[in-house]
Amino acid sequence: MDKHVFAWRPPDSDISAFARAGRDAVERRLEGISFEQVSIHVTHLVPPRLSLVPFRRDALALVSLTGSEASLTAAQLALAKLPGRLEGWKVEESIPVPRRAEARATLVTFFRQSARVDRNLFMQRWFDEHTPMTLEVHPVVGYVRNVVTSPLLHGAPSWDGIVTEDFADLRDLTTLRLFGRGPRALANVVRIGRHVSSFLDLPSIQTYLAAPHVPA
Repeated sequence: MDKHVFAWRPPDSDISAFARAGRDAVERRLEGISFEQVSIHVTHLVPPRLSLVPFRRDALALVSLTGSEASLTAAQLALAKLPGRLEGWKVEESIPVPRRAEARATLVTFFRQSARVDRNLFMQRWFDEHTPMTLEVHPVVGYVRNVVTSPLLHGAPSWDGIVTEDFADLRDLTTLRLFGRGPRALANVVRIGRHVSSFLDLPSIQTYLAAPHVPA
């Protein structure tokens, strides 16, 4: 089965109004199409202005679909009818931490590799170094890595990775608790910051505060 990831960016960036309406609009478009797996992440809260994570403040729905070529093509045609801008990519998925039922908040991240590293070093630092660090430091209850293999839609940004990290409590994502508790938290901020700068293009990263949803 192939996996495609779509990012729907509506014309109205009012996050509070988009939360439920955006999710419902995506589900209506996908109604009647069969998939192996469906996951939707929708921006649902206006991010705090003071945060260790530089959250974007525009609305977004991230739609992750695994299925047959026919079903994914049908989904793309259906989602393209939504107002605003639709972006899409074919990806290769790996799941270091399957999402648990208590997931309430999600960090959605789009990123590119740094020009200072080649593809092999980028993948080594992402998979072999950064992922173990993430699992050690961040209180994640779900973690999905998507390696972008090709764009699906003309004009889609050229991302190298799309990641979702789920948390049981919103404060685990929006406060210093993201980096642990106690005196080690600040040290972890520096440690992880230095590491991501060694393989990611930091100025182009996009991060969103979202809520996870799996259609019934």
